[in-house]
Amino acid sequence: MIYLRQANILFLKPFKVAGTSFEIALSKFAGPDDIISPLRRDDEIRRSLGFPGERNYRFTWQERLRMRVNDQLKLLYYKHKQIKYPQHTSARMARDFLGEGSFDKAFKVSIVRDPFDFLISHYFWHNSNADEPVLDFPNWVRQNPWVLNRNEQFYFIDGEEVIDFYIRFENLLEDSLELEKLRPEIRGLSDTLSGISAKSGIRPEHASRENLFRGDPELIEAVKFFQLKHMRKFDYSAPYFSTQD
Repeated sequence: MIYLRQANILFLKPFKVAGTSFEIALSKFAGPDDIISPLRRDDEIRRSLGFPGERNYRFTWQERLRMRVNDQLKLLYYKHKQIKYPQHTSARMARDFLGEGSFDKAFKVSIVRDPFDFLISHYFWHNSNADEPVLDFPNWVRQNPWVLNRNEQFYFIDGEEVIDFYIRFENLLEDSLELEKLRPEIRGLSDTLSGISAKSGIRPEHASRENLFRGDPELIEAVKFFQLKHMRKFDYSAPYFSTQD
């Protein structure tokens, strides 16, 4: 997550949408009072580019002192709980911590991706440390149905869509350029983004939608059921198979 106070831009980062590359590029425009969530090892890319790194993402001491004693002890014992804004901060979390006023006024940006390609990317990322996946792709999705709508938390709160501007994964640079036109405070974003590639090379070249969804109309219908709203909005289509396949 990145919150640029002066530009009044809030970026909510979904999973497997080139969000890390986009967040690194956007951090170029951050000031000392802005919020930048940590990116772990990818912070090295930010530092090498001379961009601002993680900042203002932890609970302050004043906030900790206002917490219940049990919660204060948890913060001391569990370091990860000190993080107020993790890199994948949901829309609801951002609203709760920023406050409804700041959240509602902010120009909220996120990235969307073809839901079929998202699932494939998620599958290979999940199995990236294994020599061979334990489950094939269709069975992995069936055993992990939560992944079908995992990114909804970044776009919706209680079923209401909160994003003001979507960048399509498939048109990352073009849509980033459109965002610049709407928010001139971040002019140069698309040029910066074009030179950044984080977390690439995990998905094999042969892992196409047609190959992995072939012969499984039930799985295709499940994806369409959960993602029909965005499929219609962004004109995404299901994998197509001829009667001879």
